Amino acid sequence: MQVLDTGFLKQLKQVNISKDVEKTKARFKEVWKASSPAQKKEIQTLAAVAMNTLGRIANTGSINARLTFAIAQVLNVDPLYLTGEIDAIGEYTDKSVNALLRKHGYNKNPQKKPRRKAEKAEKVHTETDEEIAARFESELMIMLKETRDAYIAKRGLNPLSQLKPDALAKLTDEDILTLLRSLRLKVDIGVPGAQERLTNIQELLLF
Repeated sequence: MQVLDTGFLKQLKQVNISKDVEKTKARFKEVWKASSPAQKKEIQTLAAVAMNTLGRIANTGSINARLTFAIAQVLNVDPLYLTGEIDAIGEYTDKSVNALLRKHGYNKNPQKKPRRKAEKAEKVHTETDEEIAARFESELMIMLKETRDAYIAKRGLNPLSQLKPDALAKLTDEDILTLLRSLRLKVDIGVPGAQERLTNIQELLLF
């Protein structure tokens, strides 16, 4: 099995390789939700990126080769599934890795070696699963705040808690969906009060 290390991944171009951004968004959310905190941390380390960079895949559907291979390798899924080129989740294989590398102009084959066993043996465990989960939650909250602040700056608005009714009325459907997605993310990671707020919104929409 081919193992792509951080050194090799850093050589890949940082351009979007998704064939279908809607499929990439949905499939990233699917595999990310099913992964453990330790796997999320391993993907971040392997790709050498900030956690909010990974979070943007769920919002934009844009994914580069470095992130595609890091996610596929750690979670053992076909990288072509993540880019929307096939519909079967499959597994991380030499065939799929080489196919995607050739498709985007990379001819260098990474060295074959046992799947990350040697690397893991050399690593010193310094964090418990609980600590990793807490770190991930903290980084995700930073990502949500950055997304919210960018939205406010783009619109030239004050925080939503300080908006007047006429300003709220100017929010587009896309704006409202973005805010709802952020609230659902907060519910998923257990932010206090998030579930109650989401329930209140759902009740207003239904009744």
